[in-house]
Parts: sequence; C-alpha cells; structure tokens
Amino acid sequence: MATTINGSTGASQIQDDTVTTAKVNDSQITNALMADDAIGIAELSATGTASSSTFLRGDNAWAAPGGGGMTLLSTLTTTSGESHTTGTISLTGFKFVLITTQQVSHSSGTSQALQFTPNTGGAYGLGNYSIPSSFRWTSFSNIELATGTYTAFLPNDMAVPSQPVAFLSGGLGNNNAFTTSVTSISFGWSSGATFDAGSIRVYGLK
Repeated sequence: MATTINGSTGASQIQDDTVTTAKVNDSQITNALMADDAIGIAELSATGTASSSTFLRGDNAWAAPGGGGMTLLSTLTTTSGESHTTGTISLTGFKFVLITTQQVSHSSGTSQALQFTPNTGGAYGLGNYSIPSSFRWTSFSNIELATGTYTAFLPNDMAVPSQPVAFLSGGLGNNNAFTTSVTSISFGWSSGATFDAGSIRVYGLK
C-alpha cells in the first residue's frame, strides 16, 4: 500500500534507523556529501590488523612491508684498546651481516691481521693481510647467515702491502658458527695490537 505524506519533510520527521542501505540508491552518497574524517579505520572492511608496522594493500588487507632494507646494528670507535665488542645485537630476520671498516689501524711494531669473532666461536680475518702500523685499513665484508660464507672487499684504489693496487677481493672463507643465533661480535688484531684510529660498523640486511 502506498504511503501518502502530507506537508513538508525533513530530518526531524524521519525516525531513527528507518532509512537503511536498501533504501539508498547506488552512487547517491558522493564524496561531496561525506563529512571530513567521517570514515575512519574502524569503518573499513579490510582484513588483518592496522598498526604502525602495517599498511593497507590494494587487495584490502593490512600487511607488514616486504623484505629488504639495511639496519645499522652497531658502531665501534677504534681509536684505543686491544679489542672492541658490539653490544647485544639481534640477527633475527636478517639474511646477511655487512661489516665496514673505516681507516682502522694499530700501533704495534709488527704487522697484524684484523679479525672478527662472533660470540658463537671462531676468529676470522677481515681480509687475508697482515697490516703494518702505518696502514689505515678500509674494507667491506659480507657474511651470509644461512651458510656462514663471507667475503671481504677492499676499495680497488687502496694500495695493500704486497698486493697490486687494483686488487679487489680481500678474503673469502666460511664460518659455520656465524648464524642468526649470534648476539655479539668482537674485533681485534691477530697478535693483540692496540687500535689507534678508525671505526667499524655492523649492519643487518634483510
């Protein structure tokens, strides 16, 4: 049966909850009719959980960003002391560890190799060279946590004692103890020399 409305109508004449979605034609409520901030996160139909570590994907799901990215885990100033150890680090979620040395040197009268030792065991060289006290060691080392394989590289314009100026690969080896269970890394010279310059940085790569 048809309903006859006498007189004018307005919002005050409409009872609460009487206009349902079934009574609103498609595309009748446009952006211009929506108040600013009227629709918040709680009104979205997306799956997952909205948080500071997630984003809304195109398939209407809240998700964490994908892999990738490098995180600085520790910076060590190597201007004194015989050894330096990172604070407690977590390698969970990382695939590689990157170690850079910047102008690191020692004050010993004998040539010595720069080494790294994870708390899980095994001392390994950051390059396969014995370094005299007058030499400033700059290098980049990459360690794959799944296998323990590591490679040390040097700038190809840095003269290395007893090696050609353009020599690039400075060391290749394997440390099966270097896994995601490592929580600290120590650095020192092969015969206990004292550091006197430079810095070391440790990064995690996803």
